[in-house]
Amino acid sequence: MLLVPAAAVLLSSGCDTLVTEINNITVFDTTLGEACLECHTDSNDSLIVVPRGQWANSRHASSDLLEATVDLNGSLYNTAECGPVCHSGNGFVAFVESGSANVQTRPSVINCFTCHTPHTGTYGTWRLDLLRGHDTLGVTLNSGALYNAGRSNQCAICHQAPTLAIPSDTVRLAGDWGPHASPQADVLIGTAGFLVDSAAVAPSHRGTFGRDGCLDCHFGEGVGYSFGEHTFRLEDEQTGAQFVSNCNVAGCHQLARIDDFYTYSPAIDTLQALADSLETLLRGMGLLDPADTTGVRFIADTTISAGAARILYNYLVYRLDGSRGIHNPAYLDTLLRVSLAQWDSLPRADFTVFPSDPSLCAPLSVQFTDLSINATSWTWDFGDGSPVSNEQNPGHTYSARGTYTVTLTISGPGGTDVLRRDSAVTVKGTAAQFTGAPAIGCDSLTVTFINQSVDDIDSVRWDFGDLTQAVGDTVVHTYTAPGIYEVMLAAYGPCGADTTYDTIQVVSSPQGVDFTVTPTSGTAPLDITLTYTGPVNASFSFDWLVYNTTGDSLTTSGESVTLTLDSAGTYTVELTVTTPNSCSVTVTKPGIVTVTAPMPGGRPSETLLRRE
Repeated sequence: MLLVPAAAVLLSSGCDTLVTEINNITVFDTTLGEACLECHTDSNDSLIVVPRGQWANSRHASSDLLEATVDLNGSLYNTAECGPVCHSGNGFVAFVESGSANVQTRPSVINCFTCHTPHTGTYGTWRLDLLRGHDTLGVTLNSGALYNAGRSNQCAICHQAPTLAIPSDTVRLAGDWGPHASPQADVLIGTAGFLVDSAAVAPSHRGTFGRDGCLDCHFGEGVGYSFGEHTFRLEDEQTGAQFVSNCNVAGCHQLARIDDFYTYSPAIDTLQALADSLETLLRGMGLLDPADTTGVRFIADTTISAGAARILYNYLVYRLDGSRGIHNPAYLDTLLRVSLAQWDSLPRADFTVFPSDPSLCAPLSVQFTDLSINATSWTWDFGDGSPVSNEQNPGHTYSARGTYTVTLTISGPGGTDVLRRDSAVTVKGTAAQFTGAPAIGCDSLTVTFINQSVDDIDSVRWDFGDLTQAVGDTVVHTYTAPGIYEVMLAAYGPCGADTTYDTIQVVSSPQGVDFTVTPTSGTAPLDITLTYTGPVNASFSFDWLVYNTTGDSLTTSGESVTLTLDSAGTYTVELTVTTPNSCSVTVTKPGIVTVTAPMPGGRPSETLLRRE
C-alpha cells in the first residue's frame, strides 16, 4: 500500500484560463494555446514522458491493489471495502474531498491525478507542487501522533498503521490485526510500536522533517525509469544501482557518505539479527505461519497474552516497514531489544493430564499438572460445566462419558495467557441409544428399532412395553392393540450397563363407522342428504366422495351434508372418518343412489285408460 506524488499535466495560470474561459468553438484564433507551450513542448518531456515511465515501475501502478480480495493472514477481505482510500485512485480523491472513506464499487488504479490536481500549482523545485492530500498543518495518525513533514504529509495519509490498541489481558488475532502493510509514517516519528517500560527514543531521521520527509530521500533527480523520482524506488533490482544522492546532503550523511545501503552501518545488520531472533521465538510459540517464508503472516483466530501481542506487533512493525530499519534505526533498535527483553517474562500456559488413556471408563479421576511459565494465578475450566478451580495442580472427576475441552488461564507480571486444549480428556462409558420409527401409528403398527449405543457395546436387550422382549442391533416389532408403550433398551459393555427409554403410541382407528343416504332414488336434479351414524366424537373429521360410472364426482366434508346430483346414473358413496392422529376408516356403499333423467317437458309420463 503505497501513496506518494506522481506526475501530471500542468498548465500555467494563463493556460488554465485559456482552456476554461476563453476558448470558444465558434471563434478561430491563431494565438489559441500559446500559453500551453510554456510546459507542453517537444523538448520538455519531464512533465509527462519520464514521470509516466517511472510511475509504471512503481508499486502505485500495480493492479494488485485493485484485486477483488486481499489475503490478510488467511482471511479474505474485499478491497473496495477494506481499503478504498489507499487501494484505489478514485477512493483517495473522494477521501481528500469529503473526509470519508467511501466504498468504491468500480475502483480505479492509483494514477497521476490521484496525487495531483490538473492545471494547478507552480512549476517549481518540486515540479507540480500542489498535492491533493497535502496539509501544511500535518496529519494526525491513527496512533494519535502528529506527522508533519512538508509534502510527505500526503504520503502519511496511507502509509501509517491502524489504531494502536491492545487490551491488558488477552488478544484474539483476527486476519486484519496488527500494523497492516505500510506503517512508515509511524516508524519515522517513532510511534509505531510498544516501548513498554523503556524511555522514548528520538527518531533517527527527525532532522529531515524540516523539509519534506519521505520525499527528501525517495524523490529527486531521476536516473531513468527503473528507480528514482516517481518510482520512489531506491534501487534498480536488475542492475543493483542505488539512488543514494539524496542521502549525502548537508545535515544528513554529507560527511559520512553512503555508497551502499547494505553496508554503510553495522547497526542495520544488528537490527536484522534482532528481528531474526524474535522471528525464531515467535515461530517456536506457534504464532507465525510456517508456510510463510517472509515471516510476516501470523496464525489468525489465535488467542495470546497481551504481552505476546505487543511483541508480535513490534516485530511486524520492523518487517512491514520494509526499510530494513533505515527509516528509524535508533527507534527500531530499541523496539526490538525491548521485545526480546520482555520475552522471558511472558506468561505461557501449559499443563499435562494424568491419566491420559482415552479408553478409561467414567467416573474418571484426573490429575492436572501445571507446566506454565511466569504464572502467579491459575483458572481451570474442565469443560463439563463444573465450577472452575483456582488451584495450581487440581484434581477433577468426570462423572459421565464424553470428550472434554480443558482451558487454563494464567496471569503473572507479564500479563495473561490462555491455553485451550481440545479433547484434553476422553472418558469412556456405556451409553444406550436407539431410534424407533414410526413413533406413532394406527392399530396394528410395525416399528423398526435400531441400536445406536456407543463405546464398545457387547450386547443389547429390548423390552417393547407390551410384555415382549428381543435381542439384536436391529429388530422389528408389531403392536396389535392401541396404547402408549414405553420401550427400554439395555446396553452392556466394558464400562458396565446403561438403559434408555422412549415411547411408541398406537392409536385406534374409528370404530362402527356407518352412514345413511336419503333419498336413494329420484329424478335429476336430485337432492340427497348424507348422514354419519357411527359413534360420536367431536375430534373426528368426515370426508365424503360421491361418484358415478361416467366419471361425475362430488366431494364435501362434514358430519351431515346435502348434495345435488344433476346427472342421471347410479352413484357410489364413500365416507372416510379420520382421527386427529391421522388414523382413518373408509366405508363404501356402491350404487346406493339411482338418479333418472326427467321426461321431455319436465313431467312424468301418464298411462291413459280407455273405457269401453
